[in-house]
Amino acid sequence: MRRLLLAIVFNFLRTLVPGQNIDSTIQLEQITINAYPSKPLLLHSTGSVASISSEQINDHTSGSLIHVINSQPGVRMEERSPGSYRLSIRGSLLRSPFGIRNIKIYMDEFPLTDAGGNTYLNVIDPISVKHIQILKGPEGSLFGANTGGVIVLNSVSADSAASVLSLAGGSYGFGSEHLSLKQIIKKYTIEINQGYMRSDGYRKNSEMSRNSLQFFQKLLYKKGDLKTMFIYSDLNYETPGGLTLQQFETQANSARPATSKLPGAEEQRAAVFNKTTYAGISNKVNIFRNLTHVITVFGSYTDFKNPFITNYEKRFENNLGLRTYLNFRKQFESVKTNFTFGYEGSRNAMNVINHENEQGNAEKILSHNHLSAQQQIFFSQLNLLFSTRLQVELSGSLNTYSYHYQTLPNQSNNQVNNIRLNSQLMPKAGMSYRIINNLVWRASVSKGYSPPTLAEVRPSDNLFHTDLQPEFGWNYETGIRYFSFNQRLQLDLAVFSFQLKDAIVRRTLDTGTEYFINSGGTLQQGIEFQSALILKKFDDKRS
Repeated sequence: MRRLLLAIVFNFLRTLVPGQNIDSTIQLEQITINAYPSKPLLLHSTGSVASISSEQINDHTSGSLIHVINSQPGVRMEERSPGSYRLSIRGSLLRSPFGIRNIKIYMDEFPLTDAGGNTYLNVIDPISVKHIQILKGPEGSLFGANTGGVIVLNSVSADSAASVLSLAGGSYGFGSEHLSLKQIIKKYTIEINQGYMRSDGYRKNSEMSRNSLQFFQKLLYKKGDLKTMFIYSDLNYETPGGLTLQQFETQANSARPATSKLPGAEEQRAAVFNKTTYAGISNKVNIFRNLTHVITVFGSYTDFKNPFITNYEKRFENNLGLRTYLNFRKQFESVKTNFTFGYEGSRNAMNVINHENEQGNAEKILSHNHLSAQQQIFFSQLNLLFSTRLQVELSGSLNTYSYHYQTLPNQSNNQVNNIRLNSQLMPKAGMSYRIINNLVWRASVSKGYSPPTLAEVRPSDNLFHTDLQPEFGWNYETGIRYFSFNQRLQLDLAVFSFQLKDAIVRRTLDTGTEYFINSGGTLQQGIEFQSALILKKFDDKRS
């Protein structure tokens, strides 16, 4: 035991002493932030970024991303019932009784968050995710409306051509199967991921299953590359509902029981059925030596059914969007310049039909509405690096948001309305300064903005809440980051203060239906610290 402790201490000290002759084969690569078009080094980033490697993802269970995402400070991910995610970055879940809101999520170059503000993260097979980068705090200056932050998932493995089949099983009927096929033919790469997962769940009425297929291809050509992505997911999960403390203490694994006013979750067969198809194509071309253009076109269709306690909802959603930008980089004597200017726009349209729920069967129509939302963002970012010591970031975006709703003519309360919110300017300014080798101090200030989602404008009470306003606020942050010369020891400390105004929060009626209101503001302050120490990285060629 003493020898083991001495070996650990010895390896730790070696990471701190720059005079050691470390073999280059065990030198770790510097981490870049691929989420930004400028792709800066993580060490010099002006904001807080968490980078989760494929090794870290593989160390956790194959059934969910919850544990690996919750390993990052300031990030909280929950699963209300198997397959139903909630996610918060440096905040609370007051706004998210279910689903993911005020956070933008991308898969590679492709936005997963629709114009209505919703993200179906649960349709993604966790095993197909190879790398995750989390940008904490408002990042509206580059990625549009959000107050929490941005998550970028990478689905392409760094491995060479390979075929992998994995099987897993566990308690409560858990089982999963995943097949990954990757082939590289000269300048063409194709990767296919197929997955299946099921679970009975711990509680009653909490079974889930997911079939997914993900297809990715990349073609390199003389001046750029062309990418395509296709995702299909068939997700079903039951929703057991909430319990009071007394009900939990009586039978913790029970579903929500019936009351004098409402039936129970089992009786109503409360569940979610989500079939989503997503497709996108992205082209990157080097126009000149210092100028790059990227354009991404994407779209999706979702067939969503949700029998729950009060009624049975059906949604049919169409999404279409475009993201494009120009990136210019140039070295001017001792100043390295990187400038990005671009546009992202998307439109979400849905038909929503609410029926009476008779034990899981859709009966009489209660309401039938058409809703649509449009978001547009014009963004720019300027990065200046002075003599590899001082980095300055100036960025900003102009955001517009509007939505339309209409009750169909066969209803007595026919309504048609177009709501256009005021355009919002979201700036960000940041700097980082290298005090000594691999020790960097950083500071930033940024504005966040998040309009109400369509699910909040028209919640389960089937009414339109047009008085609901966007939430917004300013984030102030500073911190220090240290990476040892061989990247083995990594330390990151951040202090932040986010002043959110017009916070959107959830309210419920006695009937169990919900609605949302603007309720004052919140002061979100915190200190985050993260460290990583890699004692040894073995080279496969060495014995």
